[in-house]
Amino acid sequence: RQKEIAIRMAVGAARSRIARQLLVESIMLACCGGTAGLVLAAWLGSALLRMLPSSSTSLILSSALNLTVLGFTFAVSLGTGALFGLLPSWQAAQSAPALTLKAEATTVAGGAAHTRIRKGLVVGQVAISLVLVVAAVLFARSLYNLRAQYPGFRSSHLLTFAIEPSLNGYNDARSLALFHELQQRLGNLPGVQSVSAAEAGLLDGDDSISTITVEGYTPGDREDMNPNTNNVGAGFFSTLGVPVLMGRAFDERDTASSAKVAVLNEKAWHYWFKEQNPLGRHIGFGGDKKPQIEIVGVVKDFKSQSLRDEVPRFVYTPYTQDQNLGQMTWFVRTTQDPAALAASARAVVKQLDDHLPIFKVRTMEVTISDSLFTERMIAVLSVFFAAVAAALAAVGLYGVMAYTVARRTGEIGIRMALGATRERVVWLVMREVLFMAAVGIAIALPLAILMNRTLKSQVYGISTADPVTLAAGMVALALVAGLSGFLPALKASRIDPMRALRLE
Repeated sequence: RQKEIAIRMAVGAARSRIARQLLVESIMLACCGGTAGLVLAAWLGSALLRMLPSSSTSLILSSALNLTVLGFTFAVSLGTGALFGLLPSWQAAQSAPALTLKAEATTVAGGAAHTRIRKGLVVGQVAISLVLVVAAVLFARSLYNLRAQYPGFRSSHLLTFAIEPSLNGYNDARSLALFHELQQRLGNLPGVQSVSAAEAGLLDGDDSISTITVEGYTPGDREDMNPNTNNVGAGFFSTLGVPVLMGRAFDERDTASSAKVAVLNEKAWHYWFKEQNPLGRHIGFGGDKKPQIEIVGVVKDFKSQSLRDEVPRFVYTPYTQDQNLGQMTWFVRTTQDPAALAASARAVVKQLDDHLPIFKVRTMEVTISDSLFTERMIAVLSVFFAAVAAALAAVGLYGVMAYTVARRTGEIGIRMALGATRERVVWLVMREVLFMAAVGIAIALPLAILMNRTLKSQVYGISTADPVTLAAGMVALALVAGLSGFLPALKASRIDPMRALRLE
């Protein structure tokens, strides 16, 4: 618009008025962008809330826009428009009308210094975009690795729900009778293969630890003797599909009046007994000097607290030998869709006690998905921001190359008049695009590698200098750069040589 501005100034427009107009236009553009951002933010906020687990946590969060959000967005938009519109407005108002009007068409668009500044900004955009794209790939692959791993138990066809009879005034004897009857009735439902229960659920934040003593094991000074514990029912491991490596699992013989027994997981066995047979040895809780709980089995490790963390040492005891029965999570293995069995499970509980609440009714697949909501949200946000950054870089590349083609119209016309083919003209433009992308990628690579190391503790199953992630980010950004530069290149190849020469 330099010619337009020069003409207006030549017929008497004040420089301050020109600068004010351009500044207002910049602010209006920024405010339009802020308004579009509010719409997008409202949609994205609702989408993020839908990712939260189906619990009370999501009930206290809202994505509705309020005056604070609106005021902040307006201030940012106004500040952005003013900050980035002030310098170009001032520069445009300082131009000399006579020189601009006498300048040739190909030089009106600006000199080499302006072009270098624009290209430098685009290179910076490409560099920032690559860092964000690599971060997005990291978090997306981390989420995939977490979701694809085998947790050590069969999560398919498994329905879970929880009840807590003690809240309705049940004592231990009544609770045990209720649990026994509930297991029998659930097991008789059509399509049910097995049923069991545990005091602590799987992958839902439940955590219980206890200090123990191990027969024949002398702990070191300040050694951690606090394994995770869980009180489980008969058939618990078979219902989950966890193999018993040694001895036996809990069954109907383990009652409140029978000898106390325990089952270790594989990690606890190797930690306290190395490769020795632990069966028949004893453990005790709370620093018991004469352990009385006999180890009757060892089960394979499985993840019950977090898919990300390593499996800790675990000691399992039968809930029938627990003296303080509280909440119990039930696991129902089915041959059909477990979600379809939820109504039947609710009906069984209601038949036994109409006033007994049942909660956390969900499939194990939903439980696993809920346990990864933080990782899923981070992955979605990082992909979104990387896409925005890549789109901005694409717009920047397109704008710079369209500007460059406009400046070089005469040169391109002369080249084509002298016999240059359209393919050579396309390559002439694409070469600059790829060069800017390559420079941006070269600048960003060290930053991306450093970021990989910084994010090591936040990703799962990916090395700190993962070449696949870096390569994926570079390829994605190179494709974006190529596509954004192809349109100006195609336009340049279609320039009419005679029309371009007449502009000279």
